Amino acid sequence: MIIKKSFKINAADGNHISNDFFYKEFNKKKPLVIISHGFKANKDWGFFPYSARKICEAGFLVITFNFSM
Repeated sequence: MIIKKSFKINAADGNHISNDFFYKEFNKKKPLVIISHGFKANKDWGFFPYSARKICEAGFLVITFNFSM
Protein backbone atom coordinates (compact mmCIF):
# COMPACT_ATOMS: atom_id res chain seq x y z
CA MET A 1 0.00 0.00 0.00
CA ILE A 2 1.38 3.37 -1.04
CA ILE A 3 1.13 6.09 1.59
CA LYS A 4 0.98 9.76 0.58
CA LYS A 5 1.76 12.50 3.10
CA SER A 6 1.35 16.14 2.15
CA PHE A 7 3.44 18.82 3.82
CA LYS A 8 4.44 22.45 3.36
CA ILE A 9 7.76 24.23 3.64
CA ASN A 10 7.44 27.84 4.77
CA ALA A 11 9.44 30.45 2.88
CA ALA A 12 10.90 33.59 4.44
CA ASP A 13 8.45 35.82 2.55
CA GLY A 14 5.39 34.12 4.08
CA ASN A 15 4.61 31.86 1.11
CA HIS A 16 4.94 28.10 1.24
CA ILE A 17 5.97 25.25 -1.04
CA SER A 18 3.45 22.38 -1.26
CA ASN A 19 4.95 18.88 -1.27
CA ASP A 20 3.78 15.26 -1.37
CA PHE A 21 5.83 12.38 0.02
CA PHE A 22 5.07 8.85 -1.24
CA TYR A 23 6.35 5.73 0.54
CA LYS A 24 5.57 2.10 1.28
CA GLU A 25 7.94 1.39 4.15
CA PHE A 26 9.69 4.22 5.90
CA ASN A 27 11.88 2.20 8.27
CA LYS A 28 14.21 0.89 5.53
CA LYS A 29 16.87 2.76 3.58
CA LYS A 30 15.73 3.43 0.03
CA PRO A 31 16.80 5.78 -2.74
CA LEU A 32 14.86 9.02 -3.09
CA VAL A 33 13.38 10.30 -6.37
CA ILE A 34 12.39 13.97 -6.59
CA ILE A 35 9.83 14.73 -9.31
CA SER A 36 9.73 18.33 -10.47
CA HIS A 37 7.25 19.61 -13.04
CA GLY A 38 7.78 21.83 -16.05
CA PHE A 39 6.73 25.38 -16.84
CA LYS A 40 2.94 24.99 -17.14
CA ALA A 41 2.21 22.18 -14.69
CA ASN A 42 1.97 21.36 -11.00
CA LYS A 43 2.58 18.30 -8.82
CA ASP A 44 -1.05 17.16 -9.14
CA TRP A 45 -1.32 17.57 -12.92
CA GLY A 46 -1.29 14.90 -15.63
CA PHE A 47 1.00 11.93 -15.13
CA PHE A 48 2.88 13.24 -12.06
CA PRO A 49 0.74 11.54 -9.35
CA TYR A 50 0.61 8.30 -11.39
CA SER A 51 4.37 8.38 -11.97
CA ALA A 52 5.06 9.03 -8.29
CA ARG A 53 2.99 6.01 -7.25
CA LYS A 54 4.57 3.72 -9.89
CA ILE A 55 8.09 4.76 -8.92
CA CYS A 56 7.20 4.18 -5.26
CA GLU A 57 5.86 0.70 -6.08
CA ALA A 58 9.25 -0.03 -7.66
CA GLY A 59 10.91 0.49 -4.26
CA PHE A 60 11.80 4.18 -4.13
CA LEU A 61 10.81 7.05 -1.86
CA VAL A 62 9.27 9.88 -3.90
CA ILE A 63 8.79 13.60 -3.29
CA THR A 64 6.81 15.87 -5.62
CA PHE A 65 6.51 19.63 -5.15
CA ASN A 66 5.16 22.81 -6.71
CA PHE A 67 7.58 25.50 -7.83
CA SER A 68 4.86 28.15 -7.89
CA MET A 69 4.15 28.11 -4.16
